[in-house]
Amino acid sequence: MTSHSQRSAIGRLLTKERGTIYKVFGSLPSAAICFPNIYRLGASNLGLHFLYQTVNSRSDFLGERFFCDFQPISLENCQPLNRFNIILFPIPYELDFANCLEMLHCAGIPPLRKDRTEAHPIICAGGVAVTMNPLPLYDFMDIMVLGDGELTLPVLLDTFIGTKGKKQEILQTLRGDTGFFVPGDGHDDEISKIPRRAMCHDLVKPPISSVFLTPETEFPDTCLLEMTRGCPYNCTFCYIGHNQKPFRFHRFESITQVMKDKGSMTNRFGLISSAVTAHPELDKICEYAMRERLNISFSSLRADHLSDLVIGILLQSGQRTLTLAPETGSDEFRNSLAKSMTNDEILNAVARGLRAGILNLKLYFILGLPGEGAGEIEASAELVRKIQRILVEEGRKRGHIGEIIVAVSFFVPKPGTPFAAKPQPGISDLKKRQQRFHAFLRALPHVRFQPADPYEAAVQMRLSCGGRETAKILLDKIKGRLSWKIALGLFKT
Repeated sequence: MTSHSQRSAIGRLLTKERGTIYKVFGSLPSAAICFPNIYRLGASNLGLHFLYQTVNSRSDFLGERFFCDFQPISLENCQPLNRFNIILFPIPYELDFANCLEMLHCAGIPPLRKDRTEAHPIICAGGVAVTMNPLPLYDFMDIMVLGDGELTLPVLLDTFIGTKGKKQEILQTLRGDTGFFVPGDGHDDEISKIPRRAMCHDLVKPPISSVFLTPETEFPDTCLLEMTRGCPYNCTFCYIGHNQKPFRFHRFESITQVMKDKGSMTNRFGLISSAVTAHPELDKICEYAMRERLNISFSSLRADHLSDLVIGILLQSGQRTLTLAPETGSDEFRNSLAKSMTNDEILNAVARGLRAGILNLKLYFILGLPGEGAGEIEASAELVRKIQRILVEEGRKRGHIGEIIVAVSFFVPKPGTPFAAKPQPGISDLKKRQQRFHAFLRALPHVRFQPADPYEAAVQMRLSCGGRETAKILLDKIKGRLSWKIALGLFKT
């Protein structure tokens, strides 16, 4: 029985939304769109918005949303998860695998596939984490969707309608099709034959964008909008650049049409891309946004391609933080990672941004990369020192000194990259590297250090590159409600 307080909390949340889709539950086959994390994060995920829009645009299906902080009932009609015909998990991040299983468990649905019957919903998982490595979920999911949803979701829903929802017929029909990994009896030859992922070589129009808007999210009242897919760069540690080729982008006309169409709901737009500044019409898009007095934010920016126009639109939009990803402070080491950017270009971008009116900086660094030594860590600290000096100098001129956030992540080998087979340093080693980096920065005023969790990185590595055996980590975590540290300690490999 759903508690009154939870229903009230959902009601308050929905009153703040615009664009919510309501259909009469029970009138159509139903899909539960389950984001395996909290609402505040899920509402900013374009994969969830795509599923919500695509399912509900059909006259023969309805879709309702679920989030970890409101489980196990839907937002739209407060329906329990186990009453839906299909469960769809869009999973952007490996550590969210465990949240999927927790959501099933809380709804009274056995997480392990072998414990479920024909009467249980068909459970599907997709998203970049699943496409990258579906094997950790092999013993849990009925269907794993690999690649672009524009090609796979209509096939899945059409197959459900065509078979009148008969689970075994659906699984048999989709088994072996491009983009569908349907587990069988678990023989090694079956597991080794993961189907090709589905790929849209030409991006569909219009671009994927937010369906509903809310102030209760990481990007308040902002319409997120996909600019590109894939990445033209080949950084040795990055999954996207090596596995989602070719680099594809939406044209100026398609992007600005979404801005016009959603203009009655908001004047805030977040442009989503793994390589924003690689879009060939970025300046043109910024010029349009400046003329229309739109507020624009970006998912990330490259210092070596940062134009004054992009800085200008950030400032016009009221943003005062510039986010860059040096990864390391050594030019030589960065070049060995195939990230062709120099410290001089980073410092130039920082100086131009601060002189134009930017107050704060956020810098991303990766520790534990293959070939990294004490010298590379010290070089990263020295780059932060140089950036801090510019921040202080420009801040004193305007009478207010901002801050630098130094955000650390640890190297996690990814399938299909040049570093796929490279070992991740042990947890003790990762801790020492982070402590060393932090020690160099501790005395710097106006610098805030955001550490990473080495245990999470170690689990992420196993889920990125491991096989079916990694299911044990996930099961141990949800059954005992354990931390990743303890679950990892129980895992023997």
